[in-house]
Amino acid sequence: MLQTLKRKFPYFGRKLSEIEVALLELGKKYSDFEVHSELELARLKNKVQELEKENEFVLIQLFQAQSELDKPSPELLEIKSQFEKFRHEKNKIEIALLEGENEIHSLKRELERVGSKNSNLTQEVASSKKELESLNVRMMKFVEIEAAYHSLQREYEMLKIDSQDSLSKLQGEMNLIIATKEAELSKIETENNRLLKNFHKIQEDLESLYLENERYKNDTISYKARWGRLEQRLPSYIDFSTIRIGIRQIGGQDQVVWSVANYFKSGQFFEAINFATVLVDGVSGIGILDADFGSVFYPSLVGKSTVQRDLYLGFNHSQAQRIESAINVMASVLDFQWTTTSLDPNFDPQFWRHPISTLITDFRKLPVLLRINEVKLKLEVKNIDYENLWLELHDVAYGNFYAKKIELRVGASMVQPDGFSMYPKIEIPLVDGIEKPFSSWYAESSDTYGQKLEFRFDLSKKVMDLQSWAKLGAKDIGLCAALVNSLPKVLAGLRDEKIAIGREWSTWIEFASGAAKILNGSRAPVVAADPEEIKRRDDDPETLSDMPNKGLSKTKSKHVAKKTAPDARINKKVKKITVSSKK
Repeated sequence: MLQTLKRKFPYFGRKLSEIEVALLELGKKYSDFEVHSELELARLKNKVQELEKENEFVLIQLFQAQSELDKPSPELLEIKSQFEKFRHEKNKIEIALLEGENEIHSLKRELERVGSKNSNLTQEVASSKKELESLNVRMMKFVEIEAAYHSLQREYEMLKIDSQDSLSKLQGEMNLIIATKEAELSKIETENNRLLKNFHKIQEDLESLYLENERYKNDTISYKARWGRLEQRLPSYIDFSTIRIGIRQIGGQDQVVWSVANYFKSGQFFEAINFATVLVDGVSGIGILDADFGSVFYPSLVGKSTVQRDLYLGFNHSQAQRIESAINVMASVLDFQWTTTSLDPNFDPQFWRHPISTLITDFRKLPVLLRINEVKLKLEVKNIDYENLWLELHDVAYGNFYAKKIELRVGASMVQPDGFSMYPKIEIPLVDGIEKPFSSWYAESSDTYGQKLEFRFDLSKKVMDLQSWAKLGAKDIGLCAALVNSLPKVLAGLRDEKIAIGREWSTWIEFASGAAKILNGSRAPVVAADPEEIKRRDDDPETLSDMPNKGLSKTKSKHVAKKTAPDARINKKVKKITVSSKK
């Protein structure tokens, strides 16, 4: 049918043929474009440039033609004649068009289909152009990268040449270092083997020493037990490395100078004790040379001379220990008839034997004193019907007893709103809530602060509870009695330090004095430092009878920050008390 239309309408047939040829050519070009897109793009760019030039040329000719058209000419008349002919021919064509309208509609549909394909091809061409542009951009970047790569490659080649030289040099140095290190390693391995052998030997020696140390430990335990038995059987035994005795004169007066090295007795040790004994008007005295002693002490004059009494009362714990140790040394030397000493040729043992023996006897007649170097007020408790003053006593010595610290509370039970109390309680708690203050201490009762040993008194009936004393050892009974007797002077010392409390100090001092009077007036157990001290007092009951506040050395007091707290059995709140110290 299409061929029939072509024959019937030659003009449209030519046009259709041209369209078909154009489509075929377009398809071929599209295929070629896919293969040679880059070349075609370049050609199109050149074509565009040529068309632009041709367009400029056509525009010039167009202007020229326009100017020619404005002039009447034979050619124009000929054209008009031809136009009339074309109009006549047009009418014929229109008739033919009417006849082939149906064929034309069919051809239009075919053309629309072909046009759709052409549109798709156009879109694909546009997409290919965009891809080509993207590829071009990427190609430019690739060119730049390639240029950079070649630059780096050139640098690499140069560095490679330099590095080869450096590498050769480093290789030589490395080989030298390796050889040196291998030699050193060989030496180290040799030394290590030697040290390993020594280590094994040392390990064997250590095992041997460990076994030997265990034997020594067992022997030490045995020796300590043996030494303990020896001290029990010979309580006056002392040990020392050397004792030298010399003689000197000061102001025309002879003095015996003693130098003792490595003194030991009952756990007490002094690396050196240097002292002197004197004889003045038949009275024997002693002075410590290597301590802050200051004066010669005459034991026989303590009950007669205020100066000697104050000197004796004023000894601190260290001074008293050295005096006692010096007395023990002299007693041991006399017991062994001077055989344990190195004597100065000018020293006369026979002359000095009696004065030294008298000095020892006079000193041992003195009563045992409780010595406290420092007193602190730890806490004041003030409840509705119970109050106490919690004290810390530092460096407490009594005979052979010594404690770094003892805590003691002076308590008042059944406190009356319009007065005070008639019921003193002397409470001794664990030191810092952990340690027993002395060996026979026991938990007689307890309160908020823990366990405590308690001594109770009744001032109205002038009696005391002896039950809590009954379980104590003889030495600890003497210590506790001395502590109770010391309280009036201890509290007076705190008063003199101007430490403020919630009640008058005079009330507490009188309260503690009442308890001490009951203790001293009762038929309580004998109070002494040890059995020897008991015997000493029985032999000389009047010794130091004229000394006030006997049983207490001079004390120092120091304020400690205070708190308030409830008593366990009262369980009442207390008001906060502020304590200050003014000197």
